[in-house]
Amino acid sequence: MTRSLSRRLVLGSASASILLGRFSRPAMALSNDDATALVEKAVAEINRIIDSGETQDQMLVDFGKVFDTYADVPVIARSTLGTAVRSLSANDVARYTTAFRNYLTRRYGRRFAEFVGARIETQRAVAASYGVEVQTTVYLVGQSPFRVDFRVSDKSGRVLFFDMLIEGVGILQTERTEVGALLDSYQGDIDKVIAHLNGL
Repeated sequence: MTRSLSRRLVLGSASASILLGRFSRPAMALSNDDATALVEKAVAEINRIIDSGETQDQMLVDFGKVFDTYADVPVIARSTLGTAVRSLSANDVARYTTAFRNYLTRRYGRRFAEFVGARIETQRAVAASYGVEVQTTVYLVGQSPFRVDFRVSDKSGRVLFFDMLIEGVGILQTERTEVGALLDSYQGDIDKVIAHLNGL
């Protein structure tokens, strides 16, 4: 098995086809209420963490638990690789997923850690081809409110969010670009990509 990956397999139509194949079918069993309930639980936990007075390191541990409980981390991780995931062994995928999960927690946990003193409120849920988008608003002290939207699906057998958009910019879009750049930088060496993510 080759361990070399190409960015051509990460970005463009091939990558898009994986997401479309995974999420484009209507989620017949998923209701707006189901999706809203999931996001309200996640938001309540996020609000608790940012009001906890914990150190940032402690907050990041707790934010990791939020991702583990409410986010479809394996799907997010695999989607950042696109069809290149098919060239990896199960062990490589597992190692990448773990590294990506920890990186994701640090990157977005630090963003949420900046919300100390803020509150996040659920606004409404909108049905979509992939499932349901639950829209929330973040109210920061002394700043204009902004949206954080959660895209929710039950295609993995559980109701989980698979994308989070902060002011319209989503995790999937951002991280596919980031991982693609890493693959370019390391000539497609997945071990070096994993080491890089572990060092961030």
